[in-house]
Amino acid sequence: MHTVRFPSDELPVEVIYSPHRHTTVSLEVHLDKILVRAPRKVSADSIKVLIERRKSWLHKRWQALYDRQRRQVTANADPSCTGLWLFGNPLNADMIYNSKATYIVRLESNGRLAITGPSHSPREPEAQAAIVAWLKQQAQQVIPNRVQQWATQMGASYGKVRIKNQRSRWGSCSSQRNLNFNWRLVEAPDYVLDYVVVHELCHLWEMNHSARFWRLVGLYFPQNKEARTWLRQNGMSLLY
Repeated sequence: MHTVRFPSDELPVEVIYSPHRHTTVSLEVHLDKILVRAPRKVSADSIKVLIERRKSWLHKRWQALYDRQRRQVTANADPSCTGLWLFGNPLNADMIYNSKATYIVRLESNGRLAITGPSHSPREPEAQAAIVAWLKQQAQQVIPNRVQQWATQMGASYGKVRIKNQRSRWGSCSSQRNLNFNWRLVEAPDYVLDYVVVHELCHLWEMNHSARFWRLVGLYFPQNKEARTWLRQNGMSLLY
């Protein structure tokens, strides 16, 4: 059986040949294997070449799954742990059980969440949904304010700011000068959020990733390399 070797592990590759109506090859990442679904006409050598070409992407996805499982194990050891983050810090919660109440989430002065609702644990699906909704509200408040602060400092003008639920992007800038940001940025440390904001504001002048663009980013946010490193190491575990 073919395997794919990562820096920290080696996984077997399982190939499932699909009926003839399937014309594309798909790759699925699991903690214990890489699953390939392919048409019967695709050769084993072609699959090996594809896996080698996508090896970096496969490793990032596998690392994200591994990190998420590790976070879940840590969360299970602490019944107050939500498994979610706020500005780079784990969010813990105190549950106030009320079988008839709709969920109310508030942040206490000690940095913990107080959650009132019909759940005994912050890990229950309904409680998780309430916490995510609260995080999205934080994003709607925090990110546009941060954009305005940085735009004023940089002398940049922009259109609308939208907060989105994305699985592959942290931010984007449209040709209409509108800025989109992933709500999950409020789970990252402050300086990472600032970096993404500055990154997208710089696209108002340079709609590319040229050397000139990166000089602009470095001019306005010298800590950009540290932020990019954090996103490479931790970002996938927030997105998946």
